[in-house]
Amino acid sequence: MANSFFLIHPTKCGGTSISKRILETNGYSQIYCNIFSGYSFNKFLQSNKSLFYFIIHSRGLVGYIFELFYYLFCVFFYLINLFKQIPFGLSLNGSFQHYTFRQWRKIKTLDQNNIYIATVAHPQNRIVSSYFFLGYNKHYSFIDFIKKIKDGSLINSIKVSPFKKIIQQHLMPITDYLIDEEGNVKIDFLLKKENLNSDWKACCKKFNFSFSELKKINKTRELTDWKDLYKKYPKASEIIKELYVNDFKLLKYKPIS
Repeated sequence: MANSFFLIHPTKCGGTSISKRILETNGYSQIYCNIFSGYSFNKFLQSNKSLFYFIIHSRGLVGYIFELFYYLFCVFFYLINLFKQIPFGLSLNGSFQHYTFRQWRKIKTLDQNNIYIATVAHPQNRIVSSYFFLGYNKHYSFIDFIKKIKDGSLINSIKVSPFKKIIQQHLMPITDYLIDEEGNVKIDFLLKKENLNSDWKACCKKFNFSFSELKKINKTRELTDWKDLYKKYPKASEIIKELYVNDFKLLKYKPIS
């Protein structure tokens, strides 16, 4: 987020590439861009998914210890963010990087002159990406993962409240990121993950922002053809269509059977 662009970044929709490019275009160092776009953390997470899963699903004394460390991290980021125009890092409501429009409006007076852009993705693709990105593929079959999202047991299995918020950011409908309290979409330009470079080019042209090609970063490891999982588990398609019906409608994606 820089200049007049304000990026709303639903999880697993290619937003890290956009965030990093905006920061680079505005002259920030690579280290700064990697940290503030979330790229550095995501790269670390992908190399330590088993540890991340263990922490998120810890309980008992171990869970309390990790919860304490999380709160300390939140205090650390709170102090740093006192000197930042746009907060970053962790909060009690998950990652600032993946705050919704409504959450940003609650903690920050949004400039009416800002250009609000957001990245989006096919709902079925996004959930497959989260399945691998969060390491659930090592613990559940895809259909079991989807069923646990539907019945709430996936979130309920997490005992530490802030950790629930992090996972919820990966499971909540994309539409929820984009709307205000009255249900109105507050985004000036949507960029689809499937056409990210061309949409980014069109966005830059429309709003007179310097364009340069995006690098594909933060790609989820182990993800090949996401459609294959829906061929293997047809029931999963039905559940996703039900859970994310507003995403399909608003973003004009066709369900994959």
